[in-house]
Amino acid sequence: MIKQIQRKNIDDERWNSIIAASKHETIYPYTWYMDASADQWFGLVMGDYEFVMPVAYRKKYSIKYIYQPFHNQQLGIHSEKIVEDEISQMFLDKIYSDFLKGDYSFNSGNTLFEKPGYTLNSRQNYVLSLNGEYESLQKNYTSNARRDLRKSSQFELEISDSIGVKEFVEFKHNNNRKSEGDAYYQNMTRLLLELERMGKSKLFGVYLDKELVAAAVFLFSERRIIDMLAASNEKGRESLAMYHLIDTSIRKHAGEDILLDFEGSSIKSIARFFGDFGATPEIYQRVNYNRLPLNKPQGKKNV
Repeated sequence: MIKQIQRKNIDDERWNSIIAASKHETIYPYTWYMDASADQWFGLVMGDYEFVMPVAYRKKYSIKYIYQPFHNQQLGIHSEKIVEDEISQMFLDKIYSDFLKGDYSFNSGNTLFEKPGYTLNSRQNYVLSLNGEYESLQKNYTSNARRDLRKSSQFELEISDSIGVKEFVEFKHNNNRKSEGDAYYQNMTRLLLELERMGKSKLFGVYLDKELVAAAVFLFSERRIIDMLAASNEKGRESLAMYHLIDTSIRKHAGEDILLDFEGSSIKSIARFFGDFGATPEIYQRVNYNRLPLNKPQGKKNV
């Protein structure tokens, strides 16, 4: 039986210990990260915290609906055990029956079946195991990456971890190719400050002639280093500063039993950038449905 437990009643220590022990552990489902990224959320629990799944929700016109929280790529079911397909489907059926509208990303350890009433879309995350010597990891770089690293080495780039949250957000705002509203940067600031408080993030700046030309935020969970956010200005792009930063990070953490998680992208050029370092796709599924009275049930689809 799957129980719905309100946030205030969740045993944080037990919940987070299950996330940490999960084979597909990542930073997003921890209680403190959900608190910082979601408006409201609850937990679905099977057994005595045997399987757990966080669910974020909002309310509009007295109707509650499920949504994917801010900078929270994938959630889904976590357990010390393997999550069998039937269990994944039971959790999906639970949210589908309890909420008329939903948008939710499961994790790569959950496999869902097609059914009438909702759409399933397969998405790609890119990950690179750092469990090897740097020289071995570098051999898996593409010729494009090696060429761009040679070009980048011609510039006197310096990396610093002394950049602050405010400086990063301002740099991101000024160099974001995608237009975002003020709320986006306010949410970003709040989340980055919480990550800093928890000691789960590092902010890096890349400088050229003492000018900040690129910046990135890396998150650290038990089994992953997550490339969460990045930005470059024109000089940063010309000097290929992000190639330099990623290569430096791989060199620093080579030999650790951890994944470098690029968070994936549907934009081909960005996905190609991740692949240049030998990262490979990790598939996860996102479900969407809308059973509100004015909407007809959506047909099944698997991309």
